[in-house]
Amino acid sequence: VDFFMMIIGLIIVLILSLLPPTALSISRGTYLILFGLSIITFLLNFMTTMDIRNVNNKLYKGTVINTADSNYVSTDSSYFIGKTEKYIFIYNKKDSTTSIIPTELVTKIVMKKK
Repeated sequence: VDFFMMIIGLIIVLILSLLPPTALSISRGTYLILFGLSIITFLLNFMTTMDIRNVNNKLYKGTVINTADSNYVSTDSSYFIGKTEKYIFIYNKKDSTTSIIPTELVTKIVMKKK
């Protein structure tokens, strides 16, 4: 699905870059906004796809997350999939669950990349 979205985004960017605004019957400002949004959409989709591939390729294998109560280690079956400002996400492949750890409970993170 992500691959097809990237291809569609690329096609839209190519069409917009090859056609002058007059061919689309839109103003130059609208054309530039559409062109910019198309490029941003394509780049965001590409970056998301690369992040998904990094997680699937176990790029973060060996990452350790320590809390006062537990230690979480990214392995082949339980791996770090990302973090936000307030939460860290660890996916367990064996039982298809995701542990969500509030960052306020984390005492230490050791990020490891392959």
